[in-house]
Amino acid sequence: MTMLIGQMLGCLLVAAGIGGAVGWLLRHFSSGSRQSQGTGGNSSLRLNRQALEKLQQELNIKVSETQTLEDKMVASDALRQSIEQELAAQHEQVRTLREELAATKQQVREHEAARDAWIDTYAQAVQRATDEAARSQNLRTQVDGLQDRLTLQEKGLKDKDQQLAEQTTRTGEKEAEIDRLRKRLIEVQAALKIRAEGGSAPRPIHPTGNQLSLQIGQPHPSTAPPREGLAN
Repeated sequence: MTMLIGQMLGCLLVAAGIGGAVGWLLRHFSSGSRQSQGTGGNSSLRLNRQALEKLQQELNIKVSETQTLEDKMVASDALRQSIEQELAAQHEQVRTLREELAATKQQVREHEAARDAWIDTYAQAVQRATDEAARSQNLRTQVDGLQDRLTLQEKGLKDKDQQLAEQTTRTGEKEAEIDRLRKRLIEVQAALKIRAEGGSAPRPIHPTGNQLSLQIGQPHPSTAPPREGLAN
């Protein structure tokens, strides 16, 4: 940009110099033509015209270059304005992106905090589940032990029930035996009573097995007073 401005100023200065030189030459030629109206005037005028045409061509070239530089400068200004607008838009986009980036970072931090909290909760849940599993295993072990003890107790109770049943059976048999012995005792008491009263008692039937066998013989005279029957 600075280079273009410098070039334009240089071209303007050159054009101004050329214009001054052309004006000076025109004045010089006009004064010289009045002084030299004589010999050699035509040839000198021809040379001056050629020099003037050459200077005019150079001036046109410089003017064209200056116009080109002005066009370039206008285009450069338009390009500069466009670039500035693009830069402003890019700055706005950068600002928006920075705001979005800050919001995204905040969301990331929040998500990380939530993730850490969830990880802590999950670890605590896993620890609780592990503890519960250990307690469940201990309870299962205790239940298995109690089940074994209960099985042994049930087996012992079955054995005791069987023993009790056998004992009940034996007790029934003994009670039946006792009843038979009681009946037999009653018979013996009755026979003794009859004998004591001086009568004859019938001979009882001899029992078999474990029953008591008694034999009542003939009554003998006795000086002892008669006895009452035996108490049960």
